[in-house]
Amino acid sequence: MEEDGSLVEIGPRFTLNPIRIFDGSFIGQTIWSNPHFVNPNKYRAELKKSAANKYVN
Repeated sequence: MEEDGSLVEIGPRFTLNPIRIFDGSFIGQTIWSNPHFVNPNKYRAELKKSAANKYVN
C-alpha cells in the first residue's frame, strides 16, 4: 500500500436533495425553492390511496 496522496472512493455516493435555500442560517426569506420536492407524508398517502384503489373497478 503506497501513500502517494491520491484519493480513492471507499463508499457509496452521498447526494442531498435541497428543499429550500434561505437568506440566512435556517431563517430568512426563501431565495430558492425546489418545485419538484414531494413531502414524504404526501408520497406515502398517495401510495396508500393507489393501493386501496387497486381492487376498485
